[in-house]
Amino acid sequence: MKLNARELGTVLAALRYFQANKDDAIEALGNEYFTASGEVERVEGIEPLTAGEIDTLCENLNLGDNETVKIVWTAEDIWTLKPKWSLEKCDKWLMENRKAIQDRSIELGWEVIETLLL
Repeated sequence: MKLNARELGTVLAALRYFQANKDDAIEALGNEYFTASGEVERVEGIEPLTAGEIDTLCENLNLGDNETVKIVWTAEDIWTLKPKWSLEKCDKWLMENRKAIQDRSIELGWEVIETLLL
């Protein structure tokens, strides 16, 4: 799906607004989410995106199809290694360590590319 500049700006603004006002938005909506058709339906078991997941989604929307390889780590990935942590704690840890993870992933990625090119 391609979005024009206005559509993308609106989607990004809505995501950032939700990210900044998540508790109020969830309280206002409860478990009701709008479907693509505009009808309201009750959806059980679907959790809103975490702050880190919204950051990743916004980055992906901004990047479009410009990248050929992208690695995304989520709070759920951290939770598989730390199952006693809450998803919020996993998300916070991921955001606090984001730069180190990115830097090290790039270093290791170059090693993989060089090995594959041999």
